[in-house]
Amino acid sequence: MSCGVNKNGLNWMKFIFLHYLFILKGRIETTLTINLYFLLQQLHKKYVTSDH
Repeated sequence: MSCGVNKNGLNWMKFIFLHYLFILKGRIETTLTINLYFLLQQLHKKYVTSDH
């Protein structure tokens, strides 16, 4: 596997680096969209799929 990529996808440093590149290119909406997607996934895992 190449540097920055593991079996689950990107590692944390590569993830941050890609966000840095998006911000440098003025694509802040891409960064916000990706962060919102991951936040919603985590909330779904925590509140919808867990047994309470």
